[in-house]
Amino acid sequence: GIVAADILDKFFRETRPYAKNKKEVEALYQKSLTKIEEAVEKKEDLLEKLVEIRNAFLKVVRDSEPKPAVGVVGEIYVRNNRFANENLYRVLEDMGLEVWLPPIGEWIYFINYTSKEWAKKLGLIKVFLRYVLESKYLRWEEEKFVKLVKEALKTAEEMEAEELMKLAEKYITPEYEGGEVLLSTGKALEFLKKGCSGIVNVIPFACMPGNVVMALLK
Repeated sequence: GIVAADILDKFFRETRPYAKNKKEVEALYQKSLTKIEEAVEKKEDLLEKLVEIRNAFLKVVRDSEPKPAVGVVGEIYVRNNRFANENLYRVLEDMGLEVWLPPIGEWIYFINYTSKEWAKKLGLIKVFLRYVLESKYLRWEEEKFVKLVKEALKTAEEMEAEELMKLAEKYITPEYEGGEVLLSTGKALEFLKKGCSGIVNVIPFACMPGNVVMALLK
């Protein structure tokens, strides 16, 4: 369900800035989200629903002129809650930008990564292997969804937590346990590598990890 909702958000972010009728895209997003929610409740096949959603978004009439993309990093709740971030992405899109947002699933993979690293340090082999297998299983499941939308989305594929940590290593050691700092630094670098024209760091007021990221971004 989380993966399907993340992919839906990518369709929304890559479609709304170019749509001739933005209200039509917003209505399609809400309809698609309800479709995912009902499929999860009824334990229906989410892959089928995702194909329907993909096809509906591909039919949207849009402008072909490319827009500069801006990548968003920051505190997971504020960056994903429209009330908390004061509908920031709509503002950015209406200024003529395309917004790329990290998926919610990124946090789950990161928690698995840090748990795995701790298990390795403490010599808990069984626990370590459990997290290795769990991460591989989650990736395997996610890949089924990604394969369906690869051709339709620029942002379909995400770097793994280990790859993000390697990018962030240049600026901050992975031993530092401020998860948001590591993820935001790594993700900002990934976004820039993929062609973003800028980065927005969305943080709560006076957030310490967010301020560390601001210093690193400079």
